[in-house]
Amino acid sequence: VQAYAYFMYPEELPLTEEAAARLLAINEHQELGSGMRIAMRDLEIRGAGDILGAEQSGNMSAVGFDLFAQMLGAAVNATREGKTQDVDALPPALSDITVNIPGRTYLSDEYIPDVDERVLWYRRLASAASQDAVESIFEDMQSKHPEMPQEAINLFAKARIKAYCNEHGIKSVTVIAGALTIEPIALTHEKSIELRRGGGRYLAEKRKLSLPLRYFKLTEDDALFVVIARCLEALAES
Repeated sequence: VQAYAYFMYPEELPLTEEAAARLLAINEHQELGSGMRIAMRDLEIRGAGDILGAEQSGNMSAVGFDLFAQMLGAAVNATREGKTQDVDALPPALSDITVNIPGRTYLSDEYIPDVDERVLWYRRLASAASQDAVESIFEDMQSKHPEMPQEAINLFAKARIKAYCNEHGIKSVTVIAGALTIEPIALTHEKSIELRRGGGRYLAEKRKLSLPLRYFKLTEDDALFVVIARCLEALAES
């Protein structure tokens, strides 16, 4: 179930440096599987302290001790070898992309019972910066867990959308008030005319495309994430 959190504070009171840093960390990492990244950023902000003690137990309980130890060991080894880029595998460009489409996108307990394995899949998907990378992970998961439910298919469709955006310089793909909005996106004159015939609207100066959802002629069996992912692929081929 997708949830929302609202952080409010008195306008006349300035935020402390730590509070501003924490809000920035939450804003930058909103994808599934980002909990550890936020926890590690929080660790940087307030200092390590007793990393395996009570203050840090929340981090371990979120992912399990074994996985926590593995990730910690990998981070320590990468730092020792001077490969600090390996500690944080998510490409910076992906964190700037907004994908807001209604639908369920997650790996259920019934589909993948082991929580550590689910977290690893989430982390792999969160780091997939290209459509080929997403496809490779999809094939890997299908080989190990072939009976993929719709919410997992949606999760991969969302990852494909993000990867497409990363490869084509798009920053936002959102569905609001019955319309799909993509920006910025470059379309040929011929393609923009074709989309207008279907009820779409393209503002060339802003490189902004809006398509009413009726354009896709959806049925009850259609998953919006999958349909929009296919739409972007079609735009890429035009």
